[in-house]
Amino acid sequence: MLILLKLAFSFIKISLLSFGGAYSFLPLVQREFVEGRAWASLQEIQDLIAYSEIIPGALSIKFATFMGMRVAGWAGEVVANLANMVAPVLLIIGYMAVNQRINKVPELAQFRMALRYAVGGLILGFGTKLIVAQ
Repeated sequence: MLILLKLAFSFIKISLLSFGGAYSFLPLVQREFVEGRAWASLQEIQDLIAYSEIIPGALSIKFATFMGMRVAGWAGEVVANLANMVAPVLLIIGYMAVNQRINKVPELAQFRMALRYAVGGLILGFGTKLIVAQ
């Protein structure tokens, strides 16, 4: 039971701290599972990444499945995958709650709309600069 709690805590921590895409969590994985808990070697992590490239789906889910099964069997697989999803789900729920409140304040809703246009302008400007630089 303690191993399942450690596994859950590890994946919650990684999912809370990793932003920026599929490979952004790899330094955290190395620190947590290779150096910290010694549940896998660096070579095993590298092999998992290589094997994951041939299987469709999110890298973090494949990694949680592998590590959970390795550490605690089927129960570990379930716990690791659920813990991997806890932080993103809570962040999305929090964003939705804040978003509903923002939409009720007309000034903030207008600011958000202006921000959309500003970001669109930045993207258009960057794209234009890339084309002109060619």
